[in-house]
Amino acid sequence: MFPDARDAGGLGNNALGEDVGWGSGFVAELVLTAVFLFVIVAVATDRRVTPGFAGLAIGFALAAIHLVAIPLTGTSVNPARTLGPDLVAWKWDDVWIFIVAPLVGGPVGALLYDVVRPDRS
Repeated sequence: MFPDARDAGGLGNNALGEDVGWGSGFVAELVLTAVFLFVIVAVATDRRVTPGFAGLAIGFALAAIHLVAIPLTGTSVNPARTLGPDLVAWKWDDVWIFIVAPLVGGPVGALLYDVVRPDRS
């Protein structure tokens, strides 16, 4: 299906930027995933949000996160987003960052929203 996948420039693989170490990449992915999940939980559960605008808010948040993190890590914020291209291209550089950071950052963002808005019901 992808005969030259290994030579196709990674097919959208996530990778750390030139001057980005694994610690910085991990923190960036964790924080940006937390921010993304914070926005998702906020617009999906808060009754004050105008109906029908959750998708727009989530889309803008994801676009902003990508603008910040593409030069740093390629922006994953989703393990499936990383595993698909890595599996096809068989490139596994620093893949643990793009799996562990979102799995930790997601719950952090959701819990942070509970701390900020405990009375949302």
